Amino acid sequence: MAHEFFHAFTHADKGIFFLGKELFIRPGKVAREFNEGKRKKYFNPITYLLLVMALQIYLSKKTDINTYYVNQITADQKVSNPDQKQEYQNFMNVMATVQENLQEHGKLMNFLFIPILAVFTWMMFRKSEFNYAETLVLSVMYMGHILLLYILVCIIPFVLYPESVGLTTTLYMVLTLGYHALAARQFYRQGWAKTILKSLLIQLLYYVTIMLTVFALTIYLLS
Repeated sequence: MAHEFFHAFTHADKGIFFLGKELFIRPGKVAREFNEGKRKKYFNPITYLLLVMALQIYLSKKTDINTYYVNQITADQKVSNPDQKQEYQNFMNVMATVQENLQEHGKLMNFLFIPILAVFTWMMFRKSEFNYAETLVLSVMYMGHILLLYILVCIIPFVLYPESVGLTTTLYMVLTLGYHALAARQFYRQGWAKTILKSLLIQLLYYVTIMLTVFALTIYLLS
């Protein structure tokens, strides 16, 4: 049984590493093929998401990268007025509380937002051949892989050089935008200009929703 378990993870044609490699270069095509019934060649995308998510949450807590990033931003801010400084400190204390809760409930938050991301994507490409369930497959694969990108682009460089966290976080945000556009372009096969515009709108709606949810959570926690 142990051999079969290891083989399922490392099989050259359908293991987790094969899926990870394919999602790096052809995320939209992989999602299309999965929806077309060509599923035996790919590692289960939900299992892939769960494994990468668990690894990302564990490494984030272990390295405390999020706290370091917030502290770095705080240190970079220059507030001369004492009243303003106190207000800013209060705000940062609130954000720290939110961050702690996001870490503690990270898996739940990610699961809640994947269907929302799929809704926004389906709405933007509603005239395509794919329904919501098929769009959800794309969103699961996308979310699983950007969590892996976070490990590679942010956490590993942070372990090697903590001061790089600001730069790598910015780079990660840019890469996620580009990666979503690439996945959508391959999945829906529309023109680049139209796809990029729709992708940016999807990401905007998605992150505004997250911000509003975090704000509501903050109010609830402090009430």
